[in-house]
Amino acid sequence: MLYLALEDTHQRLQERFDRMFGEKIEGELFLSVSAKQLGKGLQEQMKEFVSQHKNATLIVIDTLQKVREVN
Repeated sequence: MLYLALEDTHQRLQERFDRMFGEKIEGELFLSVSAKQLGKGLQEQMKEFVSQHKNATLIVIDTLQKVREVN
């Protein structure tokens, strides 16, 4: 699973996961606090992730508005 926490910092995200799950999280979980925007490389970024992590079954984008194109 890839979790894009686009409104968090690495420290805040780590603290939240520690509170929710303790120190050990089972399985493959990848966290990121940045991503490209739709139409500006996000699709390619996701394809690259999936090609490198064949067992990935879920990508969560939190918050979607952060990757939408601004007009």
